[in-house]
Amino acid sequence: SDMERLAAVHPVTERYACMSLSLMLLSRGIDLSDAEAHAPPSALKDILAPAEGSDSTESAHRFAVLESNLSHLRIEFQRVVEMTSDALVRAVARNPAVPVTVAQHVFAVNNFYHVLSVWSGTSEEPDAETGSDPGSPVRGTDSDDAASTASTTSLVPSALGAPTLRLAKQLVHASSDFKEVKRTYQDAATKLATEALRVGFAPFLTFVESAADGGLESLSIDRVQQEGKAFANNLRAGLDSVVGCIRRVVCDSGNASEVIKLAFTQLVVVNTSFHGIASTVAGSGGNLPLRQIVITSQQLLHQMKRAT
Repeated sequence: SDMERLAAVHPVTERYACMSLSLMLLSRGIDLSDAEAHAPPSALKDILAPAEGSDSTESAHRFAVLESNLSHLRIEFQRVVEMTSDALVRAVARNPAVPVTVAQHVFAVNNFYHVLSVWSGTSEEPDAETGSDPGSPVRGTDSDDAASTASTTSLVPSALGAPTLRLAKQLVHASSDFKEVKRTYQDAATKLATEALRVGFAPFLTFVESAADGGLESLSIDRVQQEGKAFANNLRAGLDSVVGCIRRVVCDSGNASEVIKLAFTQLVVVNTSFHGIASTVAGSGGNLPLRQIVITSQQLLHQMKRAT
């Protein structure tokens, strides 16, 4: 279905991620076909230095051309993701399984996360507990992730040795393409988290936003207490709705966890803003204890832990 295609990694993404990783490593002098003959370099300059007897000017020119072509390829890939996302969102809008405002960011989050995961799969030292690379900005942990990681790490032979593998990862993470894709992913993930949060807490978010925009003067203590009580009563169900919405549309468990963390962080910030609103109104409207109006941060974090 269109919804399943929206909440999945596109085959073009899988091929782009693996091909671009190979080109990035080869362009920096890491020989993927002859691991035993490749001595582990001790610094970045060892990889970037031209081979003995080669023309340094020609080598630099070739490197610059390849880097430019990789950047053009990344830009076109991002454009394909955007166009595909728009087409799929229009298709699912006719019978949405999730709000369209959520669906708008799903394809980008799934596909850019996959690229970053592949590009971060150059380490042979996964975390013992999670199975993830501790230095990786994003990493999934379920069986689907294991398959994609296996296909990725096969591009970087373990015979290269841990020092070279770590250096290869540093080189990839230092590239402008990695930084741009990571920025794009983080932007899409933040927007998805915001819209998923509205699935569970739309009235509370609207109230806090309205009050923060200058509506404090017209608020009564009764209204603030009413909103606080409604938030408390809805807290469990709302958190479950947010988590369920995100897990429904994000195909990688590690990716879903990242987005859930973003959503929960935003909710903590909103709740803290509500504390300020309640404190201001309660201070000018009587001696009603603040604890009768708000959910404390400790209570909120406890419920978040339960929801995940």
